[in-house]
Amino acid sequence: MKKIFKMRIFSLVVLTAFIITTMGCGYILYPERRHAKLSNEIDAKVVLFDCLWLIAGVIPGVVALVIDAASDTWYYTEDEWNDIKSESSINIQPGQQLEVDIHGLAPTDAKVTLSLLDNEGRQVTSIAEAYSTSGKDLAPLKVKVPQQLDQGGLALVLAVNDQQQCRWNLDVMQK
Repeated sequence: MKKIFKMRIFSLVVLTAFIITTMGCGYILYPERRHAKLSNEIDAKVVLFDCLWLIAGVIPGVVALVIDAASDTWYYTEDEWNDIKSESSINIQPGQQLEVDIHGLAPTDAKVTLSLLDNEGRQVTSIAEAYSTSGKDLAPLKVKVPQQLDQGGLALVLAVNDQQQCRWNLDVMQK
């Protein structure tokens, strides 16, 4: 009786490990990547899950890494990467006002800044600055895009206590 119980437990553990291993494998999660034209951008989520299998055991981790490396399923397809890139930038017009509204109460006292930077990291316009007090709601921060801008890329950067927290890529579109 004990032997049968131990065998069932062992079988359940092996089956569970197999199911979980397949969940982190890009080969199974993204079959369309096996034959599609791939970009040079790595999907960090797939590689991370493969590497996490090294914690469960060397063999499952190495197997997941080898399978995904051999089939190149840890690279985004060109279509996936183009979708990600198009979602990551915001189109703006010269003279437009940008507003960032931070919801929730501030956990501590902090200096919050919103700045508009060019490609070299230089400040393009004046900084919107606010000081939050612990337990208070922060008013929206607003920055106006200058009228005289070359068409191209900018970045809107939100910093708390001079530490960058968020960055949005912006594309300046002429009217």
